[in-house]
Amino acid sequence: MRATHRLVVAGVLAVALVFAVLAFAGVVFKEYLLTVSVFNFDSSSIWKSLGWYGDNAELTNGQWENQSLGSFVSSGTALMPPGFSPAKPQNCVVNYVSTVIRNKSEFLQGLGAAMLFSDTTQGATLKYVVHRVKSNAIAVKSIPGDPATFNLQEFYKDADSWVQAKSTSTQQGSLTISAYTPFLNGAPDDEYEYLVNIGLPSPV
Repeated sequence: MRATHRLVVAGVLAVALVFAVLAFAGVVFKEYLLTVSVFNFDSSSIWKSLGWYGDNAELTNGQWENQSLGSFVSSGTALMPPGFSPAKPQNCVVNYVSTVIRNKSEFLQGLGAAMLFSDTTQGATLKYVVHRVKSNAIAVKSIPGDPATFNLQEFYKDADSWVQAKSTSTQQGSLTISAYTPFLNGAPDDEYEYLVNIGLPSPV
């Protein structure tokens, strides 16, 4: 009976140890996902992505490809798709690009990213950092003139430009660059979103 009792106790301790190890691993190793979506509400310009910088970050699709964001088309504006007669869309047409990023190392680390966009005459850049133990931070910055030589890594590492807020904005001439994130911490399943608008959406 004593031997059986010792086996039962050992079994209970082994199960408790397994759960403790799993709980510890869940705290120490954690995957974060960040989805960055950029919308072009600029009705006069086509914007293009020019590159990105990652801090313990990798793209879920494995590679970065520069994308073109066509100019915003408001409802009722003449629109000519290839091979069709001029038409007037009943709804507004906004072009956007979404990028999903995850942390390379899950051991006590979050992730960060910065991206650069341009309409050939001016630029805009954005950044987001997912912290492991404190609230996340965001930033956007307008770039007058050609942004081809803009240093994304330097911008990302500029501590003074970060803000711990769910929204922020900057002005480039008459164009407003605005950004919003629903969560600065505690996002469901550790999946964060960053929504950036080039220009302001038209009022409904």
